[in-house]
Amino acid sequence: MSETIRGYGLTGDWKTSTGGMTAMAQREGRKFFLKKYKNPVQPNQADIDAGRISKKTYEANKRRFDSFVSTRSKINENLSTKAGMGGNIILPLEWFVHENLYIEASEFVSGLISDDDIIRLPYENKKLVMLTAASALASVHRLGIVHGDLKATNILGAKNAAGNYVAKIIDFDCSYFVTEKPQNDIGGDQVYASPELGLCWISEMEPEYVDQLSIKSDIFSLGLVFHRYITGDLPQPKSIPKEMSDKHKKGSAIYPWEILLYDERLVVSPKVKEPYLIDLIESMLQPKPEARPDAADVLDFLKGGRKSAAAARIPEAGAAKETPVKEPVKESPPITGTAKAPPAPPKPASAPKAPVAKGFASPWTEHAITWLPEKIKGMRFVSCEQTEAAGKHCYRFFRADGTGMIFTIEKLMMLGLAAPAGAPRAAAKAEPVKSPPTAPPKAAPVSAEKNALWEEDAVYAVDSSALARDGYDAIVRTDKGGKKGYLVVGTGGRERFMPLQTLVMLGYLKKR
Repeated sequence: MSETIRGYGLTGDWKTSTGGMTAMAQREGRKFFLKKYKNPVQPNQADIDAGRISKKTYEANKRRFDSFVSTRSKINENLSTKAGMGGNIILPLEWFVHENLYIEASEFVSGLISDDDIIRLPYENKKLVMLTAASALASVHRLGIVHGDLKATNILGAKNAAGNYVAKIIDFDCSYFVTEKPQNDIGGDQVYASPELGLCWISEMEPEYVDQLSIKSDIFSLGLVFHRYITGDLPQPKSIPKEMSDKHKKGSAIYPWEILLYDERLVVSPKVKEPYLIDLIESMLQPKPEARPDAADVLDFLKGGRKSAAAARIPEAGAAKETPVKEPVKESPPITGTAKAPPAPPKPASAPKAPVAKGFASPWTEHAITWLPEKIKGMRFVSCEQTEAAGKHCYRFFRADGTGMIFTIEKLMMLGLAAPAGAPRAAAKAEPVKSPPTAPPKAAPVSAEKNALWEEDAVYAVDSSALARDGYDAIVRTDKGGKKGYLVVGTGGRERFMPLQTLVMLGYLKKR
């Protein structure tokens, strides 16, 4: 007998997907798509009664679950009532809690085509997909919502009444309100991530970097998607940063956001023929979020020939205010090659010059490190100073143009900008640099089985060679403060807690 949940009769088995499980179902003769989130889990009072968890743990897990459900519900309600159902966004029709897990039900849409199919469409139809994708994203951003996982596979194609393919944005699992940024973990795809999202991962959600997240992160991702639609591939770096040369030689993936963090730039492929599209994509892929256009601007450029106030606006560097985005437009006819040349997108605004600290400050006493000038020079830093962020002792590094970055001690050592005091220089050049003496708080392992993943993470497999490269022996499942993750275990008892995203980013986990 097939499983029935809230009147939805499953027509197949649950399948593992990113963040949870999915299944097809029917109700009242209609087809639906169900997604069951495996994390977080609603805590059970019976676990307290049986002594399996403490009251404190129960209350912490309940707060986390209730917050997750509240946020998901608010996002779904806002999008379904204000962005419009049945347009260029595929949204849940119903959401509920069943057997301690959060579930969303969406109506099944037939006839959708994948990103690979979109790449093979005629050039003019590709531009229509791009236009409707920008329109849909504008309607999302107008509500102050960040999609958070915009990528080629989350933008599908569907035929409109005229028989032309238009965009359908799906999968708002990682979405959040601009005013309610995630605090514990954050989703997204490494391939399409923005530089500011990448900084959140490698800093393990340091508030300094979480605060930089905005709707402009989606714009960067959409720029990569547009480039893939037109060329079949992502933009390539102008050159491989010296710091990543070994990784490149080994054939390891190097992501666009990593390139930009090393102060290199991405080059739009010559396959993009139209000058306005080259300029548009370049503006969308700017390293600084404030230098990227809004979704409304992108929409205006793609529509062509109409210079609006939005199109003429140049974003101000350092602007904290989110610019309201226009209402989405109705589906437009295919763009023709005879359309009037569209206006050029806004040019990146130059950041105001900041005073550059003189020289390199002495490290904080408790860190016991020494600077590595060659590595520092390779990343174009000219000075640094001590600073504090989120109650931690950190370092602010400056470039000659006044721009700067804040590094935790962990990130500093990982990048090889410093080495433990007294360590031979040769050892400091090895990749990656060993963890600093001050270890983070340990999490208690919940499984002694090495390299065993949580069920919901089973789409990945452990890369033992990558672990060994960085001086680690294995990973062990663990639960830290109600948050599922892994202990990365190294020689000499060295341990470090890492969420799934960090393991994937560092190459310790790879898709099966």
